[in-house]
Amino acid sequence: MTLPERFLSAGIRAYFEGSYWLLTGSDEGRRFLELAAPIPGVPAHGYATADDLAALIRALEPDASTRLMDLGCGVGGMAVEVSRRTGASVIGIDHSTRAIAAAMAVSSGPMARASFRRGSIRRPPRVGASGAYALDSLMFARVDADLLRAIGEVLEGPGRLFATSLAFGSAPRDPVKAVAAEVGIAAIGSDDVTDGLVRRSEHRRSVAFHLLRRGPRTVRGQLAMALIVVEESVVQRLVRAGRLRRWRTVVDLRGPD
Repeated sequence: MTLPERFLSAGIRAYFEGSYWLLTGSDEGRRFLELAAPIPGVPAHGYATADDLAALIRALEPDASTRLMDLGCGVGGMAVEVSRRTGASVIGIDHSTRAIAAAMAVSSGPMARASFRRGSIRRPPRVGASGAYALDSLMFARVDADLLRAIGEVLEGPGRLFATSLAFGSAPRDPVKAVAAEVGIAAIGSDDVTDGLVRRSEHRRSVAFHLLRRGPRTVRGQLAMALIVVEESVVQRLVRAGRLRRWRTVVDLRGPD
């Protein structure tokens, strides 16, 4: 990794550690995660939708004998829900210590087989998983051949990856599909799901505006809500300008047998 890339990576890690500090450490932040949840009772800090969850389960076909890895699990709501719906064991990985702490609190009940540990998406651990998913988290880890190989190497079986990702630029294309093609792996599925991104972004901004006006009011929480309003305003402007799209992709990282 070059020096500029190291600085960029460190900056991204610091930003998101700070973001989780604001959200998980304030009344407004915790209320935001509750009100902005993509599925009632399933906290998630991002753009994942109920349709993404259904597509993930169809693609990975987990059952009680399956172990999955959630790459960039955030506060853990989606991992717990995947486990609850399918009976699968899910191990969530995230770089943020605060996100992992929040995820462990979410999974403390007996209803799901979900566990969490701090780790890197670019260097995921071997946990005996047969499949993995990454819900928008690949935007924080450069999508390249080394990343896909690293994920594929720690998975058992064909090593299927389900990913949603944001693509920026004048002609945004599916980044996971493009890199998979470079290393000779065909995408099983690649769908433009930008409409869902817009709806989630609008909802997140609406919830943050509500909490800015109504409270509860703490300095940390109000700063968190202000940042979300700004972030979502930028997202919606980029989508309208045709410079941001969201993709949903499925690949078998080891290719055909």
